[in-house]
Amino acid sequence: MILENINNTVVPEMDWEKYKMVSYTQFSAWSECPHKWKLMYIDKMRQPPNIHLAFGSAMHETLQEYLDLMYNKSIKAADEFPIYEDFQERFMKMYGDYKEQIGDNFATKRNYWSLLTMVLISLNSLYNVAKCTFQNVVLNC
Repeated sequence: MILENINNTVVPEMDWEKYKMVSYTQFSAWSECPHKWKLMYIDKMRQPPNIHLAFGSAMHETLQEYLDLMYNKSIKAADEFPIYEDFQERFMKMYGDYKEQIGDNFATKRNYWSLLTMVLISLNSLYNVAKCTFQNVVLNC
C-alpha cells in the first residue's frame, strides 16, 4: 500500500520563476523523499513540533540578530551581544511552547543536553567565522 502510494504520487514540476531559491530544508526533504517534499511544500502539511525544529529556529533567530547587529550597527555592538544566553533563552522558550502543544516530552534529557552542547560549540564557531569574514570583507584586513 505504501509503495503503491509513493509510486502513484505525481510531483509537480518546479516553477522556477516562483521558486528561484530552495532552502536546505526543502532540498533535504526532496532528497529524502519527493513525496515528503510535496506534502510539506505543495500540500502545506506541517510536521509536529520537535526538538530539532526548536533548535533550528532558535539558532536561526540568534544568528540573524547577531548578523543584524554586526552589519547594521557595529562590530562592537555584535561583540557585546550575549549570543549564548540569547540562543538558550530562545531555545528554552520554543522547547516549552512545543512541549505544551504536544502535551509530553518530545526528547529525552540526553537528547536535550547533547543538542545544547552541540549548539554552544556551533555558536562559538559561527561567531568566529562571521567576525573574521566581516573584518576581511568589509574592513579589508
